[in-house]
Amino acid sequence: MKPYLIGLLILAMATVNSQGTTNMSEKTEEYLNPSEPIKVKAGQIFTIRMESNPTTGYSWQLSKTLDDQIILVTNAFIPPDSKLMGTGGHEVWTFEAIGEGQVEISMKYVRPWEKDQPIRTNVFTVIVK
Repeated sequence: MKPYLIGLLILAMATVNSQGTTNMSEKTEEYLNPSEPIKVKAGQIFTIRMESNPTTGYSWQLSKTLDDQIILVTNAFIPPDSKLMGTGGHEVWTFEAIGEGQVEISMKYVRPWEKDQPIRTNVFTVIVK
């Protein structure tokens, strides 16, 4: 099974409640813009989507350890619809808000084996109420 399908399967399983039914009233919110604060409630699952192209060797990584108010659920690469070789897609990072407060999710776009500075960074501000 491809890694992105495993990530989607985990996300789907996380939305199923203890009776085995999906609670459609709790929609997972997706965020794309680091300049806009992410406002969520404690217990809410949300995703961050960023452009990525693993064929270049680059991928998104956490720059800093997450604060106690946020936990990482999963991350996955979503390939493009295009059949062209080397075309980029998106990385989707799924988080769960645990406790109230304001935290930052710092991300860097790097080649893991290189010591150079990241070519891109994103910092998302998350406000958990």
